[in-house]
Amino acid sequence: MYRTPGKRGSREDTLIQAREKYRVPKGRQIIKSILRKCFVCKKFNSSPGTQIMAPLPRDRIEQSPPFAVTGLDFAGPIYVKNSKEKFYILLCTCAVTRALHLELVTSLTTEAFLLAFRRFISRRGLCTVIYSDNAKTFTRAEIELRRLWTVITHPDVKKFCASRGIKWKYIIERGAWSGGFYERIVRSEKTILRKVIGKSSLTSEELETVL
Repeated sequence: MYRTPGKRGSREDTLIQAREKYRVPKGRQIIKSILRKCFVCKKFNSSPGTQIMAPLPRDRIEQSPPFAVTGLDFAGPIYVKNSKEKFYILLCTCAVTRALHLELVTSLTTEAFLLAFRRFISRRGLCTVIYSDNAKTFTRAEIELRRLWTVITHPDVKKFCASRGIKWKYIIERGAWSGGFYERIVRSEKTILRKVIGKSSLTSEELETVL
C-alpha cells in the first residue's frame, strides 16, 4: 500500500490507509521501519549538508576600541560643480563594530591621501592594523584606481604608519572574500550615495556635507 503511486505520505497517513483494510499490530513501529528504508522518502526528507565555516580572524572578534582594526577602500571618481578635478571618497570601516567613516579626498596623490588619513585618525583615534586591497586588485581596476596602489605604498605613507605603530596588511591575491568585512559596507554606502545624490551636481562643500 505504501509503495502505491501517490500513497507515499507521512507515517500517520500510511498507518491510517493500512488500517482501512487490515489490522496491523505494532503498526507504527512497522511503518516507521519501512519509511526509514525508503529511498524516495530519504531524498525528500533528508536535511541538506551545512558548510563548515572557518573561524573569523582574531582582528574581527577580539575586543578593541572602534577603528583600532580598520579596512580601507576608495570610491570614485566623483565630479563636482565648478571644478575640473576628480574627487574620491576614502571609506574606513571598523572590523569589529562595523562602523563607517567617510573622508573626501581631493586627488590621488600621496599628500591628499595622508591629509585625509590624518583627519580620520584625529577624529576616530589611532589604528593598530589596516587592511586594504592588494596590487592585483588595483591592477584590474580602472586607471585612476591603479594609482591608489602607488599612493598607499609610497615611502611617505609607510614612514607615517611605522612612526605611529600602524601595521598595514593587504588581502591575499584572488581572495576578495578576505576583505569582505569592508567590501560589503562599501557597496551599501555606494548604493546610498547614488540614491541621495542622483544626477545632482554638487560643490565640494555640499558633497562633504552629504558625506
